[in-house]
Amino acid sequence: MSTDRLAELLVLAQPFPLEIDAASDLAMQWVSVSALAQQASTTDLRTDPQALVESMWLERREWILDQDREARLGEAVELAPPAIEAAFESDSLRLVAHVLRRVGPETPAQERLLQQRTAERILSNLVSGGGWDQAVAQSEDLSTRGAAGLLGLFGPGELRPQALGRAAFRLAPGEASSVIQSPSGFHIVYRPLLEDARGLFSRRLHQRRLLHADGEANRALAEARGLTVPDDATGRLVEIASAPYAFLDDAQVLANWSGGALTASVVARYVTALPDDGLDELLSAGDEGRQRFLADLATREIRLSEFRLDDPALAEAIDSLVVQGHRAEMDYWLTALSVDGASPPSEQGVSTYTEALVARRQDPSVISPVLEAWLLSRVEHQVRPEGIRAAVAAARTMIQGAGSTP
Repeated sequence: MSTDRLAELLVLAQPFPLEIDAASDLAMQWVSVSALAQQASTTDLRTDPQALVESMWLERREWILDQDREARLGEAVELAPPAIEAAFESDSLRLVAHVLRRVGPETPAQERLLQQRTAERILSNLVSGGGWDQAVAQSEDLSTRGAAGLLGLFGPGELRPQALGRAAFRLAPGEASSVIQSPSGFHIVYRPLLEDARGLFSRRLHQRRLLHADGEANRALAEARGLTVPDDATGRLVEIASAPYAFLDDAQVLANWSGGALTASVVARYVTALPDDGLDELLSAGDEGRQRFLADLATREIRLSEFRLDDPALAEAIDSLVVQGHRAEMDYWLTALSVDGASPPSEQGVSTYTEALVARRQDPSVISPVLEAWLLSRVEHQVRPEGIRAAVAAARTMIQGAGSTP
């Protein structure tokens, strides 16, 4: 991708933050889908064994760990209906949903005002008796819109931005907040009624208590297995976080225990799955926080090594989910990066897809993070900061020269 092409895409993407980080993310997405298209030109990714392993690496682990956790601790954290109702009414937890109308730092004043008024209109319809499902249908948060706008189950101080968390803990069941502004845009926070979300609340509460109990059990397991993290491992973790795709085959040990070790290769795959804020938190955590991170990953690996898929039906079900998930992802990308939807992915297909994405004619999607890292490890690539800065400056000039946002 040239500087001029990135500038054109930034203009086409308006309203879109004309910032270095946002432009770098767009350029990196181009690199990732180009790497997939390049690999697909020589390999059938739908049947390639290594692509299958990488695309579903994290999901397979999570399915197994969920089974293990439930088998060990599930019965101990089961709650009767009265306890569920008491938890819902308490001040310690909130089930929270939202509607979002997006704006960014570079959103023009007129567009920003339009989004604010749209949010206020959605809220007005809710107050007048409109259904929450009608409000969510107008949300621009695609990651939550299909789940009734649900953000999750939170304790005090856990929901970010903090303004959303404060609003959630002031709401009674069935109430919606006023319009709240955050760096992402304009939100309406909603607290569902228990009768509308009993099953969902019960599952989330069970999972939350299960994870808490598992944390206690894992600390005991780590001590029993003599888990240790070498002093120099935290520095290596910072290197991995900066370029995980460079460590996918690295066998250096970052933690060890009786009978096993945590390698840089495994850590790199976990790091790729961290969201941006999680990665930032890891890099700013200091040595003690990074040691805890590595110890937690090592404990997961101990659990995985000790779990036995003795039930053939369960083993077959997990393998089936892996294959189905991988095929679905590959079918999407092989079609999306093809010029006509049928021919192999190509450079022209990548360009057409990215243009449709920034112009909002294409719903956004992302390559599975571990698969993305594997693809990037197989191609030479570089995103040049000076080129990103030049593209942002050129986009600003084009927008100003046009006299208005396209």
